[in-house]
Amino acid sequence: MLQGEQRQGVAFGRRLGQCMEDPQSFINEALKILARIERGKANPLVLAAFLGSIKANHPELVERTLDIVANDQSLTPYLIELTRLARPTLADLHRALHSVEIGAISVDKLKMFSYGSVLNHLSPQDFINFTDQLLAHGTPGAWVALDILSSHRYDEPADWTTWKALFRKALMHPALSFDEFPVDADISAWQDVTMKLLDGGDNDLARDILQKMLAVCTNERFCFKFENAFKALLHTLLSRYTDIAWLMLSDALLSKDVGMVPTLSDLLIPGMEDEKYEQAPGALSILSDDLLLKWCREHPTTAPSILMRIIQLFQREGERWAWTPLARTVIDRYGAQRAVLSALTFNLGIYAWSGSLVPYYAKRVKPLEDLRTHRFPEVRRWAGEQLRYVQQQINRESIHDAEQELGIH
Repeated sequence: MLQGEQRQGVAFGRRLGQCMEDPQSFINEALKILARIERGKANPLVLAAFLGSIKANHPELVERTLDIVANDQSLTPYLIELTRLARPTLADLHRALHSVEIGAISVDKLKMFSYGSVLNHLSPQDFINFTDQLLAHGTPGAWVALDILSSHRYDEPADWTTWKALFRKALMHPALSFDEFPVDADISAWQDVTMKLLDGGDNDLARDILQKMLAVCTNERFCFKFENAFKALLHTLLSRYTDIAWLMLSDALLSKDVGMVPTLSDLLIPGMEDEKYEQAPGALSILSDDLLLKWCREHPTTAPSILMRIIQLFQREGERWAWTPLARTVIDRYGAQRAVLSALTFNLGIYAWSGSLVPYYAKRVKPLEDLRTHRFPEVRRWAGEQLRYVQQQINRESIHDAEQELGIH
């Protein structure tokens, strides 16, 4: 009953609490058993539900039980699980926090309070008191605070009014960073709340969010789970906070940070091509061509190659493909720079595909042919090399497609 999987543990524990005439005896015996069972095999779910069931009639007994658990090294690992189903009070939460402070349990264990709406009965003031203390426990504590906050409903206007300031405080807290991002933290909750707060025109929040995003781009802690959330936030920041976001992003792109620039560039590039061979626009598509070309004029030896690496290259013109006006202008003005052509080659090499690759290569032919008579000899030479490569790949992939139809592969 106190080990292994307990699919009906909650229902059984609650019913047992309703029927048991001597709850003290059951609790004493259950604690003895839990203390003896190997930690990885024990399951205190039945006892947790039992405590929740008797708390209304025996609050002092439940409180004494949790005190015993908190002060017994063999039982302390179960403290959060035993507390969460017993309609926790602020005093119960303080007990849990004290166990964190003395090192008996790690702060990430308190994330269990975000499951099952077990804290929804708390008053806003008690909830604020608890989350404020969580924020004092560094990055792990800050992310636990956000996860617990996100367990509240906040989609209705009245709910959002209640929790908005607390969400903002958590998001802007220095400890809520990505440098030590907990593996089980909910990045989607962070994204959702951030988007909702940014709807309100909050310049300080916009700066803080972007600073934290850029900070993690500079080190090895950037991980794939950030990518979709960061890309969505960059679209929002550039569309609603253009001046702030572009100033920060342009400085970052021009920096000498060899870790940041590639990572940030990857977040700004257009999406992969769909079945119509078209790309989802990248975040920079929000900005005007005039603004981006002005940036190139201000930094003529660095900005053009950076831009060429991350902008969308092609667009449909009727039945054919052509360079986008921005891509063609950058080529026409800065194509003599080796770095620009290298960046263009890199951009052409970014793709994901399913099915035949022939249409993917074929879309490049006309744009490359248009550069064969370019005024820069460097561009003409580059276009000729690329065109020969593309034709080779089209021939190769056509043979591969034919062999597949014949069942050779």
